[in-house]
Amino acid sequence: MKSLLGFFYFIFSLSVNESVCGFHVSGTSSLVRNNPSLNSKASINEFDSSQRDEVTSLIMSLSEEKNDEVRRNNLSSLLKERLNQENSIEAARFAVLWDTTIIEIGSKVQEEARKKAEESVTTECEEENINSDPEVTSNLDSTRIKSAEELKLWAMIDMMIQSKHIIKNAMDGKL
Repeated sequence: MKSLLGFFYFIFSLSVNESVCGFHVSGTSSLVRNNPSLNSKASINEFDSSQRDEVTSLIMSLSEEKNDEVRRNNLSSLLKERLNQENSIEAARFAVLWDTTIIEIGSKVQEEARKKAEESVTTECEEENINSDPEVTSNLDSTRIKSAEELKLWAMIDMMIQSKHIIKNAMDGKL
């Protein structure tokens, strides 16, 4: 379980540290072409609570979809619709709000999953007395069913990577 959690942490860390919505990627982006003021990342405080709540709700509802393909298709449709708005300023603002919010939610989900995993591993090791046998521990990782927290974390990582890709393509005018 620790190796799986480590993998998720590594992937999530890469996603969080990669700033695609910083609007520094391309000065000729379709989202920022006529909006030089959007060349730096907007603060989450620039959005009202109803906007933040809407995006949070969208992210949470999408992350609850168990089927990866369905979730990916829904996310792609949603982002493409929102990023292809006539008003490029609103599209760019939505991209910033989405990126900021998914990172915040993803960090919370990651922390919750980490705490649960640590508790679970400690409990399993104490109950099964397997602390000293790495072969048994690795076999447990490969045969056990993933917890709800791990599935939620995977969904968030998957959504974050897909979101950054779609937003970058929109910024480069490739949508």
